[in-house]
Amino acid sequence: MIKIELAEITDLDRIMKIIEACATDLISKKIFQWSKKYPNREVFKDDIKNNELYVFKHKSEIIGCVVLCSTKDVEYKDVKWLTEDSKNLYIHRLAVDPKFQKKGVGKSLMDFSEEYAQENGFKSSPT
Repeated sequence: MIKIELAEITDLDRIMKIIEACATDLISKKIFQWSKKYPNREVFKDDIKNNELYVFKHKSEIIGCVVLCSTKDVEYKDVKWLTEDSKNLYIHRLAVDPKFQKKGVGKSLMDFSEEYAQENGFKSSPT
């Protein structure tokens, strides 16, 4: 059974294992988006506290996650978006355990994100 739901603090250890595996996988492919320092445990604790981190569960095992937030990071303030800043949804830290990649999990998380944006009245989901 597949389920996408808000993460709980008890999910943090499993989420961090996925993040570490993804960072290692990315680095092995010469992609330096993530490292041993980012994203870190504190970032995910804040995401959980803010009810912005969602987990993808398959047979009750967490195999992926995504952060959905309405606050634009400072790093993006100079980006020219296709839509004006009104009520946008920002997608961050999407990760799928490398053992489960290329099986549609990332697509399911993105589909969920789009549905969430539509159901909650967001005008755009630019990132």
